Amino acid sequence: MESLLAKTLGASQLIYTASMISVPDTAINTVQSHLFSFLWKNKKDKIKRNVAFQPLSEGGLNFINFKVMVKSLRLAWISGLLSNSNDNWKAIPNFYFENYGGLLFLLKIVIIIPLILTKTYLHFIANYKTIFEH
Repeated sequence: MESLLAKTLGASQLIYTASMISVPDTAINTVQSHLFSFLWKNKKDKIKRNVAFQPLSEGGLNFINFKVMVKSLRLAWISGLLSNSNDNWKAIPNFYFENYGGLLFLLKIVIIIPLILTKTYLHFIANYKTIFEH
């Protein structure tokens, strides 16, 4: 029950916000710790955290992995930006990326100069690159 409450009440608003802005890993880790504190009612963890993330069918609690959720939403943002649709929300990021060769170019280069991109865009691209480097 706590797992469902943490997902619906605690994390949903944070995930939405974190998917659109640059959030440092320390903040993501803090949120995850608070979610576990809520799950265990401020007591010591009863099972390993990586087990808690597993589905119920595999013996886990299907507990929210905040870091993975934020990362997946950032990847979805890039996927949407690369789609062929002409959605209005794409105008600003596309304009911004065109100043540096376009999003496709930035996704292909190995080194991105942190000074030219905002932290939010750097996080989006870094998450994308981690998927395709492995």
